[in-house]
Amino acid sequence: MLSTYIIFRTQSTMNSTPDEGHLNQVEEGKDEIIGYAMQLALGSGLDAKLSASDIAAKISTQNPDASLMLDRILRLLASHQVLGCTSVDGLTRFYSLTPVAKYFVQGGIPFNRTYEMDVFEYPALDPRFNQLFNNAMFNTTTLVAKSILESYKGFEHLKQLVDVGGGLGHTIHAITSKYPHIKGINFGFPHVLIEALTNSGMIIYMFQSVPNGDAIFMKWILRCWSDDQCLKLLQNCYKAIPENGRVIVVEGILPAMAETSATNKFITQMDVQMMTQSPGGKKRTKQVFLALANGAGFSGIDFKCFVCNY
Repeated sequence: MLSTYIIFRTQSTMNSTPDEGHLNQVEEGKDEIIGYAMQLALGSGLDAKLSASDIAAKISTQNPDASLMLDRILRLLASHQVLGCTSVDGLTRFYSLTPVAKYFVQGGIPFNRTYEMDVFEYPALDPRFNQLFNNAMFNTTTLVAKSILESYKGFEHLKQLVDVGGGLGHTIHAITSKYPHIKGINFGFPHVLIEALTNSGMIIYMFQSVPNGDAIFMKWILRCWSDDQCLKLLQNCYKAIPENGRVIVVEGILPAMAETSATNKFITQMDVQMMTQSPGGKKRTKQVFLALANGAGFSGIDFKCFVCNY
């Protein structure tokens, strides 16, 4: 995955101004059809059974093979028990809703609907999930931490660096190992920090607000939150750094228009993953990052360098 260093600065002017507009949401046709199929089934009653032809007749399409193609998609969903499948004559398949289908029919964030809380609240109640989540983030961070230190030289003159949402502390540990003059602060969720204390021995401050530092580092954090939440977080960061301070953000950047490269395919997949797991989470274009920076009070933003973690 390609990640970009985005530097929010409190002085000077921008070195480059992104000109991309907001990314338009692109809905896949098959997703629209599947969602409509489930809505039709729900509207016909929980026990209703509809064939692909029944559903295709309600969809505005000129494709003569629509019912055949839809039947193949519905059969795939039935194989995963998202839909039920029965037949009277052994030829025509009739599809119905299963209990799990309600999570797709009524909208909302699937994780929240399943666990009645978001993905960041749940780990505090499930130690096993918490460990798996932290280990996954640790392993991914291990891949990219070396590239961060090789490609970005902005840590050299810092005295105190705050890693917001730093998980188990691997990134801040890697940075302070290369630059031992830096005092590193790992700041994040209590249930993560407790595990980090036992594993890394890092100095950790569990405050409600962002600790002060010469700079603040955030890797794959802003993608987890809505624009309003990111704006509030960046405003807190702005208050925590000096006049010549900076906020160093590592994020994958969405192109303004859909692109077919492997990198952008992965980033758009992550964008959809954020939509299904996080409250308002999403990937962002350069223009959106610029708007967030300006809204939080920063006078400059630079897109410095690019790294790939695998």
